[in-house]
Amino acid sequence: MPDQLILIVDDEAQITSSVQLRLKSKGYATMTAENGAEGVRMAKQHHPNAILMDVRMPQMDGMQALRVLKDDAETADIPVIMLSASVADKRTTIDAGARFFVPKPFQFSRLHDAVKAIV
Repeated sequence: MPDQLILIVDDEAQITSSVQLRLKSKGYATMTAENGAEGVRMAKQHHPNAILMDVRMPQMDGMQALRVLKDDAETADIPVIMLSASVADKRTTIDAGARFFVPKPFQFSRLHDAVKAIV
């Protein structure tokens, strides 16, 4: 597990910092992005082992970013866990290529289980 890089893409700083702290305590390296466009850029540059991405964000939302990542051979193989307060987003995100969907608010243990399953 050490040296596993997780990219956290969420516009809510409180969620990002909380998830980042907890993942670091489990031995993961982390980096963050505030929107989908920044997340796509960072994914191409750093090729993380997994991406945790919120669905609803400004500039480029998580669904748009997921489609861009999955349509690019350079990033298509990076597993993505989508996060959303709307359970209605589950089917859409899975159909678009997300490996897991975790509803917000979430318990960290559930999110960590999804991360462990893909890295």
